[in-house]
Amino acid sequence: MLVGVCLERCPEVLIALLGIWKAGGAYVPLDPAYPADRLSFMVKDSAAKVLLTDNKHKPLFASASGKVICLDSDWPAIAQASRSNLKPSAALSNLAYVMYTSGSTGTAQGSDGTSKRSCELSLLGHQVVFRPIRRLGSSTYFDLF
Repeated sequence: MLVGVCLERCPEVLIALLGIWKAGGAYVPLDPAYPADRLSFMVKDSAAKVLLTDNKHKPLFASASGKVICLDSDWPAIAQASRSNLKPSAALSNLAYVMYTSGSTGTAQGSDGTSKRSCELSLLGHQVVFRPIRRLGSSTYFDLF
């Protein structure tokens, strides 16, 4: 299942991604800085069934057909869910994310990545020398992968 994630830089982003992956799902990064029409297209094109966001960005998804969950205000409803630990269903062959690019045609196009590829990228990071870098204003979601 694809889950849209539209949050600003915060710890909840990482927690959301880990939960999505543990449940065997994949995320669609929805940068809150994108224009509303681009976000709407990405949600519709990806057919994301659930959107994780906050009250600040919820209006961007007023026409979304999936379930919109606000991580800053829906805790009473979330608390009603089972507290049992999920049985992990993640596998290296699972889809991990669908990232939209501008596309050569000017229309956003989804590009998918598997959990295996994400792990390979993570391991690659341990083989290089880390040094301080200057962040050039990239999206949170591009910083992750």
